[in-house]
Formats: sequence, structure tokens, C-alpha cells
Amino acid sequence: MGNIIWTIFFSLIVICSIVGNIAVLWVIIGNRRMWSVPNYFLANLALADLGMAMLNTMPSFIFMRDGVWQLGSMYCSVNMFTSVLTVNANIFTLVGLTVNRNRAILTPLAPRASSLSLVIGISFIWLLSGVAAVPSAVFSKLVTVSTKDGGKKALCLMVWPDGWQGKSSMDHHYNLFLFMINYLLPLLYMIFAYSRMGCVLNAEVIGESTSSSRMARNKKKKVVKMFALLVFLFGFCWLPYQLYFLISHYVPTIARQQYTKDMYLGFYWLAMINSCINPLIYYVWNERFRSYFDDIIMYWCPIKMRRNQEIEIELQSMASGNINSARRIIHTRMAVLPKPSETTTQC
Repeated sequence: MGNIIWTIFFSLIVICSIVGNIAVLWVIIGNRRMWSVPNYFLANLALADLGMAMLNTMPSFIFMRDGVWQLGSMYCSVNMFTSVLTVNANIFTLVGLTVNRNRAILTPLAPRASSLSLVIGISFIWLLSGVAAVPSAVFSKLVTVSTKDGGKKALCLMVWPDGWQGKSSMDHHYNLFLFMINYLLPLLYMIFAYSRMGCVLNAEVIGESTSSSRMARNKKKKVVKMFALLVFLFGFCWLPYQLYFLISHYVPTIARQQYTKDMYLGFYWLAMINSCINPLIYYVWNERFRSYFDDIIMYWCPIKMRRNQEIEIELQSMASGNINSARRIIHTRMAVLPKPSETTTQC
């Protein structure tokens, strides 16, 4: 029964992550209004989460659940490599996003990042992530062990020159290295950076303050809060998983306890939640993302429902005095609405 529940939980995470992150990529790439440096970093973050969901989550879960690796030697190395690669790319992208926002808020008169510097920055994120993940591909092996009933089963493990993972000092040093570069040090920097940005945005403005300047300042505050929330959730979701590998080296008996399997699956499940929660944050915190997400949702809903929702949005815009917004909505939506003579169908 426990295996069925865990399978449902992980399946839901994978589905939500794939759908949500594809929607994020669709929104950013397919709409020119979303082409900005912060959104390109969010697209890179979605790509890393999508890679984790599609290439790593389910194979790793099935291996943890069944205690047997059934996907062969080659995918054993691929799975180990992508698990480290995507986590590194995730946190390094958050760092890049933080650097960009920190520069924009603390030095607003500085030149904006060029397209070339953005491409170089994102390429460097993936290069650094890949280099740090190389040992996990090189030392991952498919090993065969004997079972209690005299049979044999295959395991996908890290086999270092001085022993298997969990017993190797090299494995412990590698886990400690990963903990420092893809968790502790980036989080410390980002906590400091967002605290500093918060102090600057909340400081009193010297000189005349206009309504437009206050509106721009409040918009920056909201964006910074959203990005800080992304960082907080990353740290919260990955903390138990990161600590498990460090503690298990000093307390090796923890791996042989009866409750360890469910505990480890719980830690891994919490870590994987991080790959599907980001699109939800964008939807709740960012009006422009929410508008485009609603377009995607309405595209797959009945046409009649879409028409009713469009009329409601138009009326709300007109009632609030936002005539330009209402005109834009009417103009952009009329192309997808059927003629009166057409019958209502399901998408």
C-alpha cells in the first residue's frame, strides 16, 4: 500500500512539473512582451526543472522504491549525471537572477546586460553545472549484489576508488563539495543580496516622489519578493535531502533502519516538489504571467466558456476605466472566437 501511495505522489509531481514548466517556456518564448533578462533566467530555471522531471525523478524514485535498477548501465550514468546537473543549473540560475536584480536595484544607472552577456552567462551556468556533475557520471556503476534468498539484483551506485558510496571518504568529500556549491554558499549569498535589496527599496526616497515613481518602486518590491520566495522554497525543499547525505556518513546505521526507506522517499519527494512549484508562484505573484497562463488554460477549455470569460474580463476592464486594456483584449481575442453560426465544440 505504501508503494502505491508514493507512486501516486511522485507521478503527480512529475505531471505537474512537466506541464507547468512547459507552460512557462511557452509563455516566455512565445510572447515578445516577456522577452526580458529576468524572464530568460526564469526560462532557464524552467528548463532545468523540466530536465529533472523528465530524466531523473521517476527512474530515481523507482530505484528507491524497488531497490533494483532496471534501466541498464548506460542510463545509470545518465541518471546520476542529470541529477547533479539539473540541481546545479537550478541554483546557479537563481544566483544569476539574483546578481541581475541586485545590479538593477543598487546601480539603476548602470548599462543593462547585453544579449551577448546573457548568452555567455547562461552558457557558463550549464558549463559549470556539467563540470561539477562529471564525477557522478564517471564513477557511477551498475553492480550486482546477492539477495537474502540467494538471488541477484542490479544496483546503480557510485563506486569510488576507495569504496562504494556511503562507505567511501571520496564520496563524502564529493557530497560535501556539492552541498557547498549548490546549496550553502549560493543561499548565503542570495540571503545577503535580497536583504540588501529589501533595505534599499524600503528606504525613504530623498526628493520629490511622484505617483509613477512610487508605482515603479512598488513593482520592483513585488518582483524582488517573488524571486526571494523562489530562493526560500529552494532552500526549504532541498535542506532535508542535503543533510541526509552528510549525516549518513557519520551515522551509517541510519541507512539500515526500517523507517529509512520512507524517510528518504519523503526527503526526495519534498526536493522534487521544488521543480513543480515555481510555475504556481509565477501565476500567483505576476499579473502578466497569470494573464498568459489563463490564455493557455482557456485555449484547452470549451470555446463557449472561453467566450464567457473574455466578456467578463472586458466588462471588468471597462468598469475599472482601463479602456486601452479592454480594447487590447477584444482585439487579440476576436481572432480565436468562432463565428455565431459555428457550433460549440470541445477543445
